[in-house]
Amino acid sequence: MPDQDGSVWRFAPGEGLRRLGLLVFRPQPKSTWNDLDKWLDHPLSLFNVAPLDTAVRKLTGKQFGDLALRLRVASEVEKKGDRFLVGTGCQPHACDSDAGFLAIERKTRACSCDA
Repeated sequence: MPDQDGSVWRFAPGEGLRRLGLLVFRPQPKSTWNDLDKWLDHPLSLFNVAPLDTAVRKLTGKQFGDLALRLRVASEVEKKGDRFLVGTGCQPHACDSDAGFLAIERKTRACSCDA
């Protein structure tokens, strides 16, 4: 999840559960707008694309974390023709009342979001 670090754990019979290390989210270096199609499995995956991450952070400012939280429970990003990508989601345990939305216009690279 953007802006959150998490521990990576491993369980093995006989060894039990042990912490392997810390996983730190960062957008993929040298990624471009053309890489968006590689990350359509979940709206938060789109933030692996550095220019999109930068654009959405600029657009949302201090509310970036709120948007990311509201995209946590989501299905795949939808392609709307060749022009738009749309991701929707909700905050865990609050899907009836706390939703988020992210849309990307591919040609102009414009982003729109709501949390």
